[in-house]
Amino acid sequence: MARGLVERERRLQQQLAEQLVAPVDAIFDLLHDSAAMLHSQAESLQAAARALDETAGLMKLQAERFDQTVDTLRAPLELAKSAAGIRR
Repeated sequence: MARGLVERERRLQQQLAEQLVAPVDAIFDLLHDSAAMLHSQAESLQAAARALDETAGLMKLQAERFDQTVDTLRAPLELAKSAAGIRR
């Protein structure tokens, strides 16, 4: 009978300990999941940053080409103005 009481008390203590630890364990599980989500978001942001950097490079090249085109198209006008004695 005493042995049965000791076993019952151990089971109750174990159940109580499990019930006390369970919420804290759940919080750590949520924190771990949050960290995984942050890693995923960081990777997504890095991919977006690479895409924006590539887009910026292409736009810069486009602006340079546009400047060259305008200069090329303006050259005959500048020659005509120069021949006519017109200053800019």
